[in-house]
Amino acid sequence: MTCHNGEPMEMHPYKRLVLYPQQGSVLVVSLLILLVMTLLGVTAMTTSRLEEKMAINTRQYNLAFQASESALRDGEADLTTNAPQNFTTTCGGGLCLPASNGNPAWVSTSWTSGANARRYGQATGAPALAEIPTTPTNFQPLYIIEKLPLQPTQGNGIAQLGNYGSTIPIQYYRVTSYGSGADGTSAVMLQSVFRPY
Repeated sequence: MTCHNGEPMEMHPYKRLVLYPQQGSVLVVSLLILLVMTLLGVTAMTTSRLEEKMAINTRQYNLAFQASESALRDGEADLTTNAPQNFTTTCGGGLCLPASNGNPAWVSTSWTSGANARRYGQATGAPALAEIPTTPTNFQPLYIIEKLPLQPTQGNGIAQLGNYGSTIPIQYYRVTSYGSGADGTSAVMLQSVFRPY
């Protein structure tokens, strides 16, 4: 018995069915579809994992920023309430005088060890930040206060030509803070120039 294209047909011995020779195209197509589905699944998993890492890094950066901002406000509160006086050129206890070489103290401060910096709440008694672990202690934010050179008092308006008001110079301070995320991988440094009174 032959089929329409001239190939021989087989009869199934038990059911009297006619079997045509296999071409194999269904197998190839199904394997290609399976390969495409596998690639789509792997791509979706990779994308999902990348998005998860991005979300974690964004959270760590936000925690570091908030910790640094808290330390900045703590340093300003330290200046306002405690009026520290023990400023040195070596930044003992986080209180710094201008260096003789003109470099700002925050450049040479070892922020990772916190040796010459004040920890958040150290001088003001503020409680430790809840989102930042207290162990290791270098994850809690730090700050230093630099005493800037005295500045002349400015006038109150343009009509004061030659008259600059009070002759008492104004003392400004630069507060520099450093905060890291909960895992210590992200870091943010902020600064403000502050006049406590």
